Amino acid sequence: MNSAEFKKIDRDGRICNVPHDPDWPVHVAMDIGFHDDLSIWWYQVVHGQYRIIEHYTTNSKTPDEICGLLLGVGIAINLIGDPHEQTTDIKVVYGELIKGLEYRNKYNYGSINLPHDGAAKTFVAKGKTVQEQFAAVFGWGKVIIVPNLSIQDGIQASRKLLSRCEIDSDIDLEAMRQYQRKWDEKKAKFDEKPLHNWCSHPADGFRYMAISITHDTIPKDIIEPKYELDQTFNQMVKDARKKRLKNE
Repeated sequence: MNSAEFKKIDRDGRICNVPHDPDWPVHVAMDIGFHDDLSIWWYQVVHGQYRIIEHYTTNSKTPDEICGLLLGVGIAINLIGDPHEQTTDIKVVYGELIKGLEYRNKYNYGSINLPHDGAAKTFVAKGKTVQEQFAAVFGWGKVIIVPNLSIQDGIQASRKLLSRCEIDSDIDLEAMRQYQRKWDEKKAKFDEKPLHNWCSHPADGFRYMAISITHDTIPKDIIEPKYELDQTFNQMVKDARKKRLKNE
């Protein structure tokens, strides 16, 4: 990503008012870390147009708090059972609406895109991966692990997205505009790797969003639930009918 991409998007007028469209699902992609900064990007795909509606960055957030930010409601993710015996289950407790974030409770989430280490990273000794904790809130069919591509491939995906997306004008894009490669003093040239500074996490979150879009990780069809508790009533009826027919 460089100034050329942003000069074009400025020239095209694609940084503009991009409101949430309630008729279409909302997707999120994020760069997460308990001690590092958190960067979340919200977007929609409307008639093939990529519409980036919101960005939020902060730090030191647990999965409970991140899910709460997404839903605009207090969330507590509790473990039930004995973690030493590996017999724990997850119970989600929903609290009150979060003041100022109530509007997110109306979002119809289509996919929650996590970085590749979301399937392994754990927070605050809960003994469950980030993916498992998010799945307890949103369902397994919506929690996606973004493909683990190289940083350069991710940057190329970001450039491709920037060439065609619309971005809401309320989003602060300064970190994206300042994102740059690291200068190698010994070789007297720019390194292939980006400079790690205050711009890194917003840019990394954007990179995960771009990868999720370009590699088509957004669910297009109903994904079969991993556990029975994730099933809708109609899915349970369909599954019961299959079992009955099989036994006849």
